[in-house]
Amino acid sequence: MKKETKYLLRYIVFVAAVLPSKAAAQLDKEYPGITTEIMEELVMDMEDSGSSVLMLESLQELIDDPVMINSREEKELSRLFFLTEYQVKSLIHYTSTTGKIVSYYEIAYIPGFDRSTAEMMIPCVTLEMRADNQDQKRKLRTEILTNIVFKPGEADTSKQGSHIKEMTRIRITTNKIETGTTFEKDAGEKFFPEGNLKPDYLSAYLSYTGTGILKKLIIGDYSAKFGQGVNINTNFATSLSIPSSNLISGKNEIKPYRSTDENNFFRGVATGFSAGNLSATLLLSRNSIDASLTTNEETGELQVSNLYTSGIHDSWASLYKKDVLTKSVVGVNLEYDFRSVKIGVTWSGTSFSIPFTDQSKDMAGIFNFTGERVSVYSLHYKSIFDRIMVFGETSTNNFRNLAFVQGATIRAADRLSLNILYRNYQPDYTVFNGRAPGASSGSSNEEGFFGNLFFELHKNLFLTAGTDIYRSEWVSYRSSFPKRSLKEEMRLKYQPTEPATIEISYSKRYSEVNGEEAVAVPSKEVAVLRSVRANGTFITDYGITLKSRLEYNRAKPSGSTGILILQDINYSFSKIPVSFWFRYSVFNTGSWENRLYCYENDLLYGFSVPALSGIGSRSYIMLKYSIGRYTDLRIKYAVTSIVEPDNGTNDSDQLKFQIKISW
Repeated sequence: MKKETKYLLRYIVFVAAVLPSKAAAQLDKEYPGITTEIMEELVMDMEDSGSSVLMLESLQELIDDPVMINSREEKELSRLFFLTEYQVKSLIHYTSTTGKIVSYYEIAYIPGFDRSTAEMMIPCVTLEMRADNQDQKRKLRTEILTNIVFKPGEADTSKQGSHIKEMTRIRITTNKIETGTTFEKDAGEKFFPEGNLKPDYLSAYLSYTGTGILKKLIIGDYSAKFGQGVNINTNFATSLSIPSSNLISGKNEIKPYRSTDENNFFRGVATGFSAGNLSATLLLSRNSIDASLTTNEETGELQVSNLYTSGIHDSWASLYKKDVLTKSVVGVNLEYDFRSVKIGVTWSGTSFSIPFTDQSKDMAGIFNFTGERVSVYSLHYKSIFDRIMVFGETSTNNFRNLAFVQGATIRAADRLSLNILYRNYQPDYTVFNGRAPGASSGSSNEEGFFGNLFFELHKNLFLTAGTDIYRSEWVSYRSSFPKRSLKEEMRLKYQPTEPATIEISYSKRYSEVNGEEAVAVPSKEVAVLRSVRANGTFITDYGITLKSRLEYNRAKPSGSTGILILQDINYSFSKIPVSFWFRYSVFNTGSWENRLYCYENDLLYGFSVPALSGIGSRSYIMLKYSIGRYTDLRIKYAVTSIVEPDNGTNDSDQLKFQIKISW
């Protein structure tokens, strides 16, 4: 543990050196705390990390271009995707009858809102009306962002290309037109794969936003979501995170695709129309995706055995899977807006150039599909009655199998809100373009009930509690049989003063998994993980933000435990254009089942929630330097040190660079 002590001494010296530098610092806007908690839950549940990336990208877009909260325009306010329609309408009514909002914390007193929601909105909204907004939008704006990530000293000669991960994104916008290009190579890949004249990943789009009947036109790569995402949703998944209050009810949208998931997007044309209370969206897509292929022994024809979704092509085996399957999609959504009810219907037809074999149903329980074509029909609705919003979606593929989602958001009192949701996805219900609530991709053959509540006990004291009970008939990670699962959580947040916040939470996760002893088939064992966490945030008079966490968990039946202690320091200097984020943490877990997750600040549009297991430490420092008005440079260095049985340490470090140029 000598190395751990050395790191701790360095940390103490660092804090002592920084604290005396009193200055009126302006901290960079950060992602809302509620979002970082959702990121940790998504990774902990081993769900698709692509959802987390897409969510952060959507938030970053709001931070870069804040919503004008006093605009009284539903289209503008609906950009706050984490708000319900009831909250959007409440904002419009409040500003129309009372006048402009003059303080961010005034939002907490608007019907449908509380202090916690107001704080979540602060990084994403502006009180200014920007009278010259139209003139600004007519100007051509360009943004170029480049990321370079690598592990110093690493040189794996078995890979196809270099160990450096590179990504460049170019975005050009004007009044109604936007165009963008993204290209990327992952670590171990060649920038130009063998025999290919284009980068490993290349994405582009051209988008038009109108004010007449034609509301949206996108040519190239785009994402889409309708209703609850049971039929079509290539955006981030609807969250069933217990601390989340407003991500349950979905919104219809098509938007340019700017991310780097190489398989989960549409490529073609999407159009959105609106006339009066009727809106319509049409999408056409033809995209090449990755898959594993086999040959039918009887006919000699190619068949799909499994979809390959990692997007990493650093070996010959993975290159053979790249872009071998063509997926064609046609989709139509119609929605009519009555005074208090919105009703929509969606149809999607998906076809593949190579049929799926009957063995595909056994692949990790992701889908149960044979053939080369599937049609999905769905009906979705949302309705607001006073303080209650109900919503749902019913969907069927080929009129044989059903998926059903029904939920409600209830504002029981000014200080109390409730959310409930029931979902039931039949075993043979399969979609290839959807992310439904509780399902990471396609259909998860799941039935469950989710509910949570938010109660403002006092103006400085907030209670959050919830549970998610669900069962699945398919095999999954560590479960070779039908299983039941349960998640419970309770949080108490105390904010005595503006610069200070204290939060204590307790959570329990119950699941049925494979036992260690088995004769012919795995035995069933009940695994329970209980966790207690304490978070504290304090902004000093020097403009320094201090964040601390203490977390302890215990697993049964093994009895192993895990503990994490961390300290964050964030600061932006007032006289020089430099900001920094620093973390030092130590952890000790008895086994992998006690692993701990903690969200890290990362590069813009980045996502980092490492799994901490064993005995060791995790630390990072990230610097942002603004070069003039147009250029930002970010550098992040992170290192994880694991104590080996012989008391030595195994260090794993990573270096990230980012440059953003905008004018």
